[in-house]
Amino acid sequence: METLAPAEITHIEILINEGFDNVRFGQTMEEIRTALGEAEETEMHDEDEETDVVIWHYWDRGYSVFFEQEAGFHFSCSEISNPDTILWGQKIFTLNKDQIKSLFEEKTYKEIENEVHEWGEERLSIIDAMIDFYFEGPKLVSINFGKLLY
Repeated sequence: METLAPAEITHIEILINEGFDNVRFGQTMEEIRTALGEAEETEMHDEDEETDVVIWHYWDRGYSVFFEQEAGFHFSCSEISNPDTILWGQKIFTLNKDQIKSLFEEKTYKEIENEVHEWGEERLSIIDAMIDFYFEGPKLVSINFGKLLY
């Protein structure tokens, strides 16, 4: 696998249950830093009394990477809002909810849920792919995907 320097990454390609571009779920913080460079912002969240999460934000590139304590602070999840993101050869942010559902059904993913949050954002979840699509009205605004490492 060829390693691209952070400045060379021009788009993001999601790899279901694997990662994106040249980073893979399960990699250490140091491996991710080597692949992506320094984050623009680092956040620490105490989700509950047992689990801490470190989040590195790469705002200019349109993504964040998450490291969960339960996963030994290895890369376990990403959130992407970059409009040039590609999934299975498709620019995913150009697709609507029905097109995304169809795309996953074609790839034999069947566990699909839809929920509208009280604040108005709609979440389309492909459970067996561990990926969530967030919509504001008809517009896809972010994608959250990961892999269970523990």
